[in-house]
Amino acid sequence: MNKPKPAWGTMGFLKSINAEAKTIVQNRCSMCHARTPSWPGIHRAPGGVMLETMTDMQHWAPAINKVVVLSRAMPPGNITGISHEERALLGQWMMVSADNMTAVASK
Repeated sequence: MNKPKPAWGTMGFLKSINAEAKTIVQNRCSMCHARTPSWPGIHRAPGGVMLETMTDMQHWAPAINKVVVLSRAMPPGNITGISHEERALLGQWMMVSADNMTAVASK
C-alpha cells in the first residue's frame, strides 16, 4: 500500500515534491545537463544548463517549466522517455518551489 502524500503546503509536502522532482531530473535530464555529462557525444551541458543539485534546479526552474512542462521541447524527441505524469509533477514542483522561494525572500 502506498503511503499518503503529506498535505499541500506543509514542510513534509515540500520535502516530498523536492525529492520526486530531483529524481525525475536526475533520471531524465542530468545525463546531459551535468558538469561532466555521461550521454555519449555530449561533452558539456547544453546551453550551460546544469541540473545536478536542487540549487541548480531552483536556479533553472523557470526554464525547466518552459521547455519541459509547457512546450515539451526537452528532452529532444523525448529520448529519455519522460512521462506526462513526470512533466506534471515538475510543473507542481515549479509552483511550490517558486512559492517557497518567494516566502523565504520576503522574510
